[in-house]
Amino acid sequence: MGNKSPQARGLGGLGNALLLAFCFCALSLPTLRAQPLQQAPKEASQSLQEPRPQSFPGVAEIVPRAEEMARKAQETREQLEAKLRTGEFEKAITEAEARLKDLAARLREMGDPIQWDFQKLQDARTPLESERRALDAQLGSISTRLQELEVLRREWEEQLFFWKEWKKSLAAGKEELPAEVFSKAEQTAKGVVQEISKGASTLLALQERISRIKEENRSLAAPIEATFNRMRGETFRRTEPSFFTRGFLEHLRSSPWPGLQAGLRGALLGIGESIKREEGVILLQIALLLVLGALGSWQKARGKTRGSPELLWGRPWVLAIFLVGIFSSMFLRDTTGPLRVLSRCAFLFSVVILWAAQDKARAARGLLLALAVAVSCLDVLKTIGLPTGWYRLCLALISLLGVFWVASGRYKEQALSKTLRLGAALLAVVFLGQTAGYANLSDRLFFAFSWSVILILTGSLLVRMACTGVARAMALPQVRGHQLVERLGSPLQSRICRLIAGLIWVVILVRLFPVWGIYPSAAETWNSLWSLEVGVGEIRISLGLLFLALAALYASLGLSWLLNGLLEARFFTSLEVDPGALHSVGRLIHYFLVLVGLLVALNLVGIRLESFLVLGGALGVGIGFGLQHVANNFISGLILLFERPVKVGDTVVVDKEWGRVKRIGLRSTIIETFDRSELIVPNSHLVSNTVTNWTLSNPMARVRLQVGVAYGTELGLALKLLREAAENNPRVLRDPPPAVYFSRFGDSSVELELHAWVADVKERLLAQSEIGLEIQRLFGEAGVEIPFPQRDLHIRSCPQGLQKPVD
Repeated sequence: MGNKSPQARGLGGLGNALLLAFCFCALSLPTLRAQPLQQAPKEASQSLQEPRPQSFPGVAEIVPRAEEMARKAQETREQLEAKLRTGEFEKAITEAEARLKDLAARLREMGDPIQWDFQKLQDARTPLESERRALDAQLGSISTRLQELEVLRREWEEQLFFWKEWKKSLAAGKEELPAEVFSKAEQTAKGVVQEISKGASTLLALQERISRIKEENRSLAAPIEATFNRMRGETFRRTEPSFFTRGFLEHLRSSPWPGLQAGLRGALLGIGESIKREEGVILLQIALLLVLGALGSWQKARGKTRGSPELLWGRPWVLAIFLVGIFSSMFLRDTTGPLRVLSRCAFLFSVVILWAAQDKARAARGLLLALAVAVSCLDVLKTIGLPTGWYRLCLALISLLGVFWVASGRYKEQALSKTLRLGAALLAVVFLGQTAGYANLSDRLFFAFSWSVILILTGSLLVRMACTGVARAMALPQVRGHQLVERLGSPLQSRICRLIAGLIWVVILVRLFPVWGIYPSAAETWNSLWSLEVGVGEIRISLGLLFLALAALYASLGLSWLLNGLLEARFFTSLEVDPGALHSVGRLIHYFLVLVGLLVALNLVGIRLESFLVLGGALGVGIGFGLQHVANNFISGLILLFERPVKVGDTVVVDKEWGRVKRIGLRSTIIETFDRSELIVPNSHLVSNTVTNWTLSNPMARVRLQVGVAYGTELGLALKLLREAAENNPRVLRDPPPAVYFSRFGDSSVELELHAWVADVKERLLAQSEIGLEIQRLFGEAGVEIPFPQRDLHIRSCPQGLQKPVD
């Protein structure tokens, strides 16, 4: 490795210490993980041994063991008391009974499930399934306590058996027995066993209550499930007569107004009953709406002078409705019946209005508004009970109008045009489906597509609002002045926004499954996807564990990046250590945290580290054949990080190319040339070949200029002017001082040489240019000539015709 000077290298001791620590951690983790396997054969051999005959202690142990037994009995009673605190269970069971009773009343008001549409069936299934999951959780907790009581009961039965057998053993040996101690011990054991059995009976009674509630739940859900499964099975079947048949015309002969009036009266009564039934939820929603609306109005008034984003505070009450709808769907029990339809319509219009307020959505404002009106009208018509024939006709006409609207060619943007063509094709399918009699298919297709669009718009709004909120938070003086924010700045904001956006889109994706009828609710979607398993050989990995593994790996990468930024902002800036050493420490921290994250991820997915023992042998063969260059570069990267012959920020010459080291990775090093191009150099090349490092231990550099003067020039004056030109330059160091030398007698001039030193190699070319210009000026003023190359030509022979005298 070539360099300018063999001086000390800063953090050499620290680098070696970190190398030892890194290697120790990397080697100790698999060792610690493998210890249970080493102990397993020993434990297995012990378990295979034949049981020895039971031996009893002597008379001297009777009283101490009796006292120990009394102490354990007291501890067991305390445990039993804690396990039999069933107040929370009884309260939850009583509330579940009340909810089930209320739910049964609401289902009776809704009528026969056979007359319900798909959405109403889904709305009815969701609370029933939610109740069943809550009951299963309670049942599981009680079962766990019963199992724990069973373990305690067996332990105390063994204690009772032990004392009885001990008493028989001593009696057989004709030893004097303290009968009172043995009697008391046996009574204590029997009393504990009886208390445990009594407590188990209490828990069993609670289990029976939960089982009865579950049975009632199943009886309520049975007709709904049957109708739901029948409708799902009829999705791709013709369930209604075609528009061109006499049966459809028979449906249209009866006037829809009597049915609409009755349905409207029923819907109004249903709204009143829903308000009474859902009073707590509705009051909370109204309170949130008022608070958010007032806060938004206040921020809007302030934002007129402070330039607040139009999306956040431009329409405060619409934003409040939007946020209340999001909050209610995530954390509150959803309303049912006509009140649910009204809340859905309000949320739908809030999404459309907020989205249409954006500049990029102005071209689609009319279309979005038409979509909101169509979905809301059809939802209301289904709720108030519009006859099937008239409802089908309305849906077909709306679909046909949508197709003609898109085909009118009013939207010229390319991205919007592609989306609209897809929507028009789907509306055409809906129209054709209703015309041909596929009523269930076309109805589900229309609402699924419409609400998918609304959910995607909702996700986009939430992402934009979150990113705007993060930007505003980081712009606060209290946050902006923090050293970490100053150091990371825009990358930190970008990472936070990407993380929030990823979480939002995951939630939106989960919400899309019930919209398309794949799962009945978001909770069931999440549970099903979380437990979905993927087979890799003999290993079964669930998507939930895979998600956690990826999250652990991502968290380790993010923590490494954040910790490096924090160290640079808080500690590295105050240490008088070169940046290359600090970069090496940062990279080691990064590799260690990534290794820990990788091990945690592998442990989460169930891949044992012992499996890598076999993989290590195969990897060794692979390295010997095809991966030796990759392994060589990897090891060379570690050498560069610890020995630091080349550091980030160094100015080096590699294969006659000048550049600055920009980044040192595990496989290669990136060098940025003075032309702003980047060289990707394998690490092994830097370790095994000669590299000139101009800033390894000292950034100083020497400027060397060769100047020729004409023969006959006074050399003392020329040397003095060269030294003066160097001393006049502010970039040139005074120590060591500039030096001038006579070099040689050239063909056309006497050659002189100037040596001067600059503090940083980056200033070398600038100093060389400035000194050269100063020399030109001083030589011109002193009359010192810088000759150009001269040659004397002697003609030895010439044709006779060309020999003419020159005047």
